Amino acid sequence: MIKKITTAMALTVALAGSVAAAPVNWTGSSSVGPGSRTIFFTGFESSELSSISGSGLFHAHNGGTDNVRIDILLDSVWTNIFSTVLHGNTPNRLLSSLSPMSFAGGIVSGLRLSGQTSNTFHSLALRGRRATIFNFNDVTLSVVPVPAAMPLLLGALLGFGALKRRKKSVV
Repeated sequence: MIKKITTAMALTVALAGSVAAAPVNWTGSSSVGPGSRTIFFTGFESSELSSISGSGLFHAHNGGTDNVRIDILLDSVWTNIFSTVLHGNTPNRLLSSLSPMSFAGGIVSGLRLSGQTSNTFHSLALRGRRATIFNFNDVTLSVVPVPAAMPLLLGALLGFGALKRRKKSVV
């Protein structure tokens, strides 16, 4: 029994610093532009937009120039994590083709997509297509940091050892 408890404690300590995904479903309108669309959500700590999945696209039309931006609300300040300038009639580009976007770590609680021409972003949440999901790494998997968990683990092990020793001397 002591071996099972120590194994469980060791696994808890090992998982304390792990990184998990924090998916954010695009709940705004299916297309964006001209202008911007913003969604807000419960904040979580992150330092990277690791991937985007779904059928969301972006492009420029009508021979114009378009400044495309993805911003996040990071610690209550809008922060740009992706921008590009598109010229002319550019072909559709999947959001899922974008590389991971790293940023200074903090609490992420909003997402804003911006474009200047009509329907810069589209197919974000159309019926019959996969919803666009922005996958952030979530670095707050555990409330107890590893350094604080170590003394607790050592104390528990010493306590179990003392109990085992006491039982042997009573018999």
